[in-house]
Amino acid sequence: MSEDSYPVRWARRQAVVTLPEHIDVSNASQVREELLSVINRGTLSLIADLTATLSCDHAGVNAVVHAYQRSLISGTQLRLVVAAQVVQRVLSVNGLDRLIPIYPSLDAAIAAGTRAAVAPVDRGRGDGQATADLGKEPSCAVELTEVRSRGEAERSLEFEATGSAGRVQVKQATASVLEAYLGKSRYRQPGQRVVQGQRMMQAASDIYLGWTTGDRANRYFYWRQLRDLKGSALVEQMRPVGLTFYARICGWTLARAHARSGDPIAIASYLGTSDQFDNAITGFAARYADQNERDYTEFVKAIRSGRLQTVEGV
Repeated sequence: MSEDSYPVRWARRQAVVTLPEHIDVSNASQVREELLSVINRGTLSLIADLTATLSCDHAGVNAVVHAYQRSLISGTQLRLVVAAQVVQRVLSVNGLDRLIPIYPSLDAAIAAGTRAAVAPVDRGRGDGQATADLGKEPSCAVELTEVRSRGEAERSLEFEATGSAGRVQVKQATASVLEAYLGKSRYRQPGQRVVQGQRMMQAASDIYLGWTTGDRANRYFYWRQLRDLKGSALVEQMRPVGLTFYARICGWTLARAHARSGDPIAIASYLGTSDQFDNAITGFAARYADQNERDYTEFVKAIRSGRLQTVEGV
């Protein structure tokens, strides 16, 4: 695509792409390819300038999502400049305002990008918006605990920055077990692999998520916010209707997470145009349902025979 359609301005390794007045199904694919093309050139920071954009439909949002997913893999820091309130609402409804820093002016986005580009990507600092919110490095860091699991170190650090206290969990990362069969990971170190995988699969990642290198050779770490007050569902107190609903929500969340990690083009190419895969999945689902029924039948038989002790009418 020519840069005349969507002008690209470069300042060292920071790029600014000016997007059109309207982004919809008629040009969303072109917008997506332009953004991906710039990311693939190795830019450290990409600013998508939507200052002149007055409308953006679902196809346009998908174009931005594709750019965001590619930026996570490449380490590019993606920023948006949005002036129109209707575009801001569209991005907010789809949750992109929680994933991608959005600025009201191009000058503000350029200034933020310049500051962020000072630190190399592989230093593993957390989400760019979190860094901007904090405004400075933590004023103090105290090691609280250290535990080891399978020889891997895990520490909990307490910090304070700009008057806000927090707690970060630092965990050691090792090479993926798949590397023995599939070759070396594309990421520079295991901590980066873990972080990028979480960012890719989660709709809204932890703003403190980041990675770093230890002071000894072959020691890699990643960190995340430690939430001691995290809520949890009381499964043992649920009624059948509530438990069924909860199971469906968990399954939907897991499926959505894995769906975010795939490359749509690669998946479409693999599946092709036939219904062979559809039939295979349908057949698998039917056999799985049949197996569940057989398992339940055996379960009931075990209860009636006294082999399993149960309490009914709870």
